[in-house]
Amino acid sequence: MSFTVFILAIAIINLVVGFASASYLGWGPRSWDEIDLALNDPQTVSAPVEAPCPYRSDLDLQRLIDDGQRKLRKLSSTKTVLEDPLQTAYIKATNQLDSLEIGFECIHASLLADELTETPRDWPRNLDAIKTDLGRDIDKAMGELEHWADLLNGSQQETFNPFHFGLCNELSRIQNALPSISSREQLNATDRSELTEWCQSSYEDLRRITWQVRSLMRELITESRPALEWEPQLLRDRSHQMQSIEAFAADRILNPTGLSNYFVARCRIDQALELYPRTSHLLFRIASERLLEQANPYLPSHWLAVPLPQGEWLIRGDAYSLDNFVAQVDEVRQRLRAINLRVGESNFQLTSSWIITLDSPSFETEDLLVALKQAVHEARSYGQDRTFICEKGHPVPVLAVECDPVPDTINL
Repeated sequence: MSFTVFILAIAIINLVVGFASASYLGWGPRSWDEIDLALNDPQTVSAPVEAPCPYRSDLDLQRLIDDGQRKLRKLSSTKTVLEDPLQTAYIKATNQLDSLEIGFECIHASLLADELTETPRDWPRNLDAIKTDLGRDIDKAMGELEHWADLLNGSQQETFNPFHFGLCNELSRIQNALPSISSREQLNATDRSELTEWCQSSYEDLRRITWQVRSLMRELITESRPALEWEPQLLRDRSHQMQSIEAFAADRILNPTGLSNYFVARCRIDQALELYPRTSHLLFRIASERLLEQANPYLPSHWLAVPLPQGEWLIRGDAYSLDNFVAQVDEVRQRLRAINLRVGESNFQLTSSWIITLDSPSFETEDLLVALKQAVHEARSYGQDRTFICEKGHPVPVLAVECDPVPDTINL
């Protein structure tokens, strides 16, 4: 009996030492909580409904909403008068899809802010935004997409139409799924929760179909116009004036891997999947932009850096070797970890995980983006706040570089 206990004690000690060593070297989960997280599907992990709201006040959420409204005004005031009607239609259509998504994010944030008040004081305004503003944005998006489709050739229209119809059907379904509580003068907690859940799930459905539509639109614009003829307006995101996903596609065409080795990194804020149900996607859209602004000074000036919605980034650049690229990116990761994000009186300490791969001309842009996104999901099984190399489609964690970043605070 004593011998069995002795063997069991040795086994437990070995497990503890192995876990501590792996954590120190940067391999495997860093905490017991991350072990539990690693056992769950990363695409379904989300904050439980009863999780406390991380904001200290509804006024903090209002700061984000004001920023979102500024983005909407910027998109609506964009003047697009180009010589090429196809590129003009492309910019107008993608602007309207952006407006639709940001508008949804503002509504969700407003509903979360309303939940922090004792009485639903913003209910009439939220309802009007859902029934009027959202309906208007949907109609505008459909109109701009129809105009874009009319400028395509016959075979391109046949390719695009099923996705266009799919988006129309999804938007109709979202509207029809609106909870039937609009006629009530007062809402109870269940009503408010039901409306918030509708907004959150509807936004996720919208994002899936709009990403497919926009991916196809990028492929068709690449097929229709040489990258050298792309208008500068395509290469800047109209909502924040940083580089756009179209610039990423153009850079891969104009600067292919050849004499120089080009590498691509895709990253995501680790906490996005868990926190956005209680913080709104708007937080991570704005955070990704502000954090990338902080990262830019530490990247070579000729590298391309693109903030994506929902707290993601793309970085593409040349380097002497993979190790050199990894070292520069991992230093940025650690610097971002040292930044405290402040939204009014609320504070957020966010980390990020990065997937790096050698850019290969055998990959179409959209296929590369999908492969990297899947690798980011898989990387969560190793724990968060790490840099990975993508080998044969799977993430391999690497040792962190030596870096001693100075803590900083930025206000969103």
